[in-house]
Amino acid sequence: MLLAKQASKSIEKLFISFRHEVSYLTTIDDIINLTANGRALLESYYHHANNTIKAITRVSAEGKILYTFPHNDNVLGTDISFQPHVAQLLETKQPVVSDVFRAVQNYQAIAYHIPVFKNGEFDGSLAVLIPFDLIAQDYLETIRISENGYAWLISENGVEIYCPVPGHIGKNVYFTSSDFPSVLEVCKKMMKGEQGIGNYYYNAVAKLSGKPQLKQCAYYPIKLENTFWSICINTPEKEILATMTSLNTKLFILIAVFLVGGILYSYSFLKASLVLKEAKKRLFAENALRNSEKRFRELADLLPLIIFETDSNRKLTYLNNKAAEIIGYTMSDVDKGLIIETIIAKNDHKKLQDFLNSVLDSKDELPREFVALKKDQKSFPVIIYCNLILKNDQPIGVRGIILDISERKKHEIELEKSEEQFRNYVNNAPDGLIVCDPRGQIKDVNPAFCFNTGYTREELLTLNILNLIPQHEKKTVKQFQNALINSRRATSDFTYIKKDGSQGYWTADMVQLSDNRFLGFVKDITERKLLEDQFRQAQKMEAIGHLAGGIAHDFNNLLTVINGYSEMILNFKKKDNLDENMQQILKAGQRAEALTRQLLAYSRKQLLQPKILNINHLLADVEQMLNRLIGEHIHLEIRYGKDISNIKADPGQLQQVILNLVVNSRDAMPNGGSLKIETENISVEKVSENTPGLKTGKFVLIKLSDTGFGMDKTTLNQIFDPFFTTKTEGKGTGLGLSTVYGIIKQSGGFIFVESTPNKGTLFKIYLKSVKDDLPTPSIVQPFNDKNTGEKHIFVIEDDRAVRDLTVKILTDYGFKATSAANGREAFELQHYFEKVDLLLTDVIMPGESGTDIARKIKEKFPDLPVLFMSGYSGETITQRGILDRTTHFIQKPYSPAKLLQKITEVLEAVKKA
Repeated sequence: MLLAKQASKSIEKLFISFRHEVSYLTTIDDIINLTANGRALLESYYHHANNTIKAITRVSAEGKILYTFPHNDNVLGTDISFQPHVAQLLETKQPVVSDVFRAVQNYQAIAYHIPVFKNGEFDGSLAVLIPFDLIAQDYLETIRISENGYAWLISENGVEIYCPVPGHIGKNVYFTSSDFPSVLEVCKKMMKGEQGIGNYYYNAVAKLSGKPQLKQCAYYPIKLENTFWSICINTPEKEILATMTSLNTKLFILIAVFLVGGILYSYSFLKASLVLKEAKKRLFAENALRNSEKRFRELADLLPLIIFETDSNRKLTYLNNKAAEIIGYTMSDVDKGLIIETIIAKNDHKKLQDFLNSVLDSKDELPREFVALKKDQKSFPVIIYCNLILKNDQPIGVRGIILDISERKKHEIELEKSEEQFRNYVNNAPDGLIVCDPRGQIKDVNPAFCFNTGYTREELLTLNILNLIPQHEKKTVKQFQNALINSRRATSDFTYIKKDGSQGYWTADMVQLSDNRFLGFVKDITERKLLEDQFRQAQKMEAIGHLAGGIAHDFNNLLTVINGYSEMILNFKKKDNLDENMQQILKAGQRAEALTRQLLAYSRKQLLQPKILNINHLLADVEQMLNRLIGEHIHLEIRYGKDISNIKADPGQLQQVILNLVVNSRDAMPNGGSLKIETENISVEKVSENTPGLKTGKFVLIKLSDTGFGMDKTTLNQIFDPFFTTKTEGKGTGLGLSTVYGIIKQSGGFIFVESTPNKGTLFKIYLKSVKDDLPTPSIVQPFNDKNTGEKHIFVIEDDRAVRDLTVKILTDYGFKATSAANGREAFELQHYFEKVDLLLTDVIMPGESGTDIARKIKEKFPDLPVLFMSGYSGETITQRGILDRTTHFIQKPYSPAKLLQKITEVLEAVKKA
């Protein structure tokens, strides 16, 4: 056991020396940054230590070889993160020792990696490759208890690091000793880090065949960085017995010799001979001891650490010369009676005493950290390694080393700060992070992931990631898994299920980690998806709006012709039934005109044209249409207030407001109900909490109430937001109420809503009352003013029927008229423009627009007034850039009277100017 323990401690000291030297190298900036000077330092270290290492290698934080000496270009850039000890280094960022393995340089070795830190961040490692035969030659091969006794060494995992049996090194004991169960029993204890004695059957080393021999063994662990090895020393039992038998025989002979010698030699001669022999032995031993102590002292003074010895009372008996440089104490201080507590901070005295007492009690003690004190009372962190000093097998003190770990502690603090900072980044990240194993079991999540899914962290750690993915995403999940397997990274969008059963949308980016787990970055894109869907729906509605505008334009051209000719016919003074019949035709055309206004209002393309109106009249006009709109299962009641004041608003837009609110009420009562619309005059003198923002003054109040589903507070707070809708997909754009809100605000009004779930909803609209009277209803009358002074009007209109009608109206009432179908024809007739008093042009035409034609004409005739006409919606014309305060415009369909009046207005305005 003693031999095994001594060999164990010797191997531990070998690795301690490697750690000190390599750890020092990892603090040099040139080596960290791998500059030319850093490479030279590594090469120099290799030549200094080439008897003990086969190579020195710098490895990146990703596990790739950055540099190695001796040079080997074939291995530069090689990824060695798959090697178990390198994978452990990358995960723990702590020193690691490997088993015997075949390095990428193609030889068997033991790797010792020390982590490298750059600005507190992990930056890979510096490794030395130690030939396993070095350990064998220096520490194991020389161990001999008997002729056939030997030592062997295994790792924590059972890999044979050294064994004299051919073919065993680098292989697992479960493979090499599978036929020897008793060997495996001993190995199991060794692989647990135990110490002890035992026996097993095994072949002789020199003769592997034949009957196995019973061997006695002692085993002892060797504690290394991240692991441990275990040494076993054995000898055949029969050789132990033979040695004992031989000893007895020799003892018997020795007694006989002494008896015979007493007869043959005198006592004095024998005594002198024995004294001389003993003196020679003592002299030889003393010389050997002096040489050994000299080597020890020289080595102790070379190492950059404190080496000490104490007696059993913790009094220092030795300090190496380096101690003076490190803590300021020398051997002269030791000779004065220095105790070890003097060089350790007071708070650690009890801890130190327990540590040393444990060592003195022959208990195995791992190195411990303390705070050391220099002679000037400055403190610094250290780690102390100790073993027992024995004399005649009795403990007389301890021997150890004290290593300054200030730099390591600094790096640890920086690492902790870095980890804490990273943890804060993860915990405060707006996007979700998830770690799961290869089977999809969730191992860790951040708060954002919990927030998105609605689960707590504890609940998520019991789930598989697939529990959050709906069944219809199976194909996407399979493609995602295949991408992860093939390229270790995958990105995709998923639907996911929240704890409350609702669905959301993720975009997930997942990578495979070195430990085969997966790290996923998950961004919730639910809002973006909904906005995209709403935008697509809005685009559809926009297309419908454009279609409605185009239809209205063509329809207005037809109505211009129908209504125009009807009014002209009515102007003939004939006393038959023609007037009555033509009145019916004209009324039909006017109703069609109203329909186009409603179509434009619905398509949200009607130009905002405020007029003085009475809300009761507007409701009366649309009451019949509202009844058709809501259906027979809903009862509509309109209560018209008495003497309702007039308001100023766009009638078409106000109709849209009423239509939108009525449709919403209808949809809230799928099984029937009642809808009530009321109007009243109201004077606001004080604003209440229910009407925030409402100003004082006189208003016309429109109330619209239903008995539908109602809304909760959350919904009430969002109903006027663009794209917000409570309707199912495809049944609403989320733009209706936001449009209502916009129209009321543009009209200088206010809108409020009250609602209770399952009890219905009430909308209140406040519109400023005005004192202006309603305009006189337009009556179709002939335009009798034929005092036109033979004014010349130039008409540009692409629709032939409208063009012919317009020319006929003008000429019938005394104007001169010239017409063209487009800009090209107009420029061919430009010689007329010198005598033209007014240009009347359509706005939207094939080829050049009316605005472009008018601009070119006015470049030559800048004083020529222009009157634009169009059947297109106001928004379309606005986009063409003609509707401003100085523009003269008439909307189609127009009656002859309206056209003539508008032309007269323009000419009068020019005359006054």
